This record gives sequence, C-alpha cells and structure tokens, in this order.
Amino acid sequence: MAELFPNLSFRRNSTDRSYQAILDRTEPHQKIAIKHLNFSYGLHRNVIDATDFKVYGIGEGNLNLAQYPNLARITFQDGIDVDKLDSVNISQNERLGRIYIGSSGRRNPFRDSPCVLLVKESQVDQIIVVYYDQRNSMEKKLRRQDAIPYRVVETLQLEAEVERLRQIIVEKDKQIERLQAEGEQRLSLVQVQELNDIALPGSEFDYANLKQEIVRLKLEDLVPYLRRQKERYDHLAIDLKNRVSDTLKPIVDLLMKTRKDIFEQTDVNNNEFAQGKLQGELAVCQTLLKTSLTQEELQSLLTAQDEMMKIEMQIANLQRNQRPGANSTT
Repeated sequence: MAELFPNLSFRRNSTDRSYQAILDRTEPHQKIAIKHLNFSYGLHRNVIDATDFKVYGIGEGNLNLAQYPNLARITFQDGIDVDKLDSVNISQNERLGRIYIGSSGRRNPFRDSPCVLLVKESQVDQIIVVYYDQRNSMEKKLRRQDAIPYRVVETLQLEAEVERLRQIIVEKDKQIERLQAEGEQRLSLVQVQELNDIALPGSEFDYANLKQEIVRLKLEDLVPYLRRQKERYDHLAIDLKNRVSDTLKPIVDLLMKTRKDIFEQTDVNNNEFAQGKLQGELAVCQTLLKTSLTQEELQSLLTAQDEMMKIEMQIANLQRNQRPGANSTT
C-alpha cells in the first residue's frame, strides 16, 4: 500500500487539491495499473493499494480520466463535494464497466450538481450504474438510470468538427478583414460626387466624362513637367560630355541609350537574355566613364533620365485612356 502526497490535506490552494491535480501526479506505471478509482469523503491521505486508488480531494472544473486506460470501476462515495465539478470525461475509458454512487441510502452527491458524464454512444449500454433509490439498491445500464446525467460525445468526431468550425471562423475573419480593407480603398458615391463637383462644376455626374476630365487635367500637369525634366536632363548630359575626352563622348550617349532600352524592355517583356546583354553593356559604359567622372556626377544624370522616362510612361498611359478623337495636349 503506497501513501501519496501525505501533506495534501493541509494545502490551501484548492486547485492543488482538485481531483484532476491529484490524478495527474500519479506515476505512469500506477496510471496503467489502476483499475478502480474511489472518490472518498474526508481529510485523509490519498492511497494507492495495488490496483485501487482512494482519492481524497475537491471536485471542481473538468475531470478527464483518459490517463487511466485500464480503469474498470469508479466509486463516488457519499458526502463528496462535486458542486463545482462540471464534467467527468470517461469517453476514452474503453474498459470501464461499473460506476458506484454512494455506499448507503444517504445523499446522492450528483443529485443537485451540474456535473455530467461525457461518454461515447457505445458506453451507455456497456456501463452499469449501481446506486440507491429510496433506500433500495439499483443496478441499471447508464442509458436507463437517473442517478447521474450523461452526455454522448464521439471524441474524435467532436474534435474534428470543432477544428473544422474553427477553420471556418478564421477564414470568415480573413474575408471580413479583406472586405474592410477593400471598402476603405474604394471611393464612396459621396466622394465620387465631390470629385465630379471639383473637376466638372455644375454638371451631373457621368463616369466617362469625369474620367476624361481627370485625364485631361493630369496631362496638363505632366506635359510641362516633362518639358522641364527634359531640359534638366539635356543640360546634365551636355555638361558631362564637356568633362570627358572626345573618345568618351559617344560612351555617354551609349550609356543613356542602353538604360533607355533596359527600361523599355522591362516595361514590355521579360527577356532575360536581352536584359543580361544590356546590363553587361551598361556595366562596361559605367566602368569607362568612371575614369573621368565621379560616381555622384554619373548618378545625377541617371536619376534625371529615370525621372524623365517615368513621366513619359505616365503620359503614354494617360493618352491611351483618352477617348478616340479627344484633343491631345502634347
């Protein structure tokens, strides 16, 4: 006979003295050997005697007995307090055959308790419940007795269903987030009407007219800006050519042409061979020019060309969105 946790009765923390905490602290070999759990009343030491485990503690929360695979009997003695015990899960105890409630005609501990047994469908005709009814001893199958309530749960199916529902909820949450983000990005009808009033004051809203007016206004803004960028670019190119020898002047032109070819090919297709060839030519041009120009001088010209090409592309895209026959501002 082995005594477990001799000072357990004097611990103040109820969680430490709960049935689940006590059962969890048994050794692995004891969990396999135990065939009878006897939940008893009183402040005594918990004792394991071969295959029997006499448990003194507090009934609270959810009690899961799956860690006792060879459990054959359970006894709930008179006087135990299970008012705070929500459930006893015996759905994994395949060998469980009998549940004893009380040892006399005294109070059934589950009479006024919310606690339920969690069982599989196959157990309701397998498990016999032994209890007292009006001081008469009764033995009935779990399905037909009224001493302790039970709820059927097919554990594996239940877990799978819970996981499926959880995944659905996660996906729905993601959809809601996407819709909210899209809603924040889209213009409301009021906002569109405000734009129409600014671009075409006094006229009724018409999407095609509003679009054309926005294109026209954008072109009016970009065309002079492009003109200024071209002037800046030409000035920088001429200035750099004046800083290099006559033999390197054509290299400056080749550098600019090569970068323009790379920009245009990237915009049109993704020919890796052609891109690689152009990148090689570009590296050779930069290496040659670095003998006479600083990296900062070269970079100022490259930046000006990049800005000019980006504006040219924007203007080309806007012009494609103009109506056929619309007047061009270029």
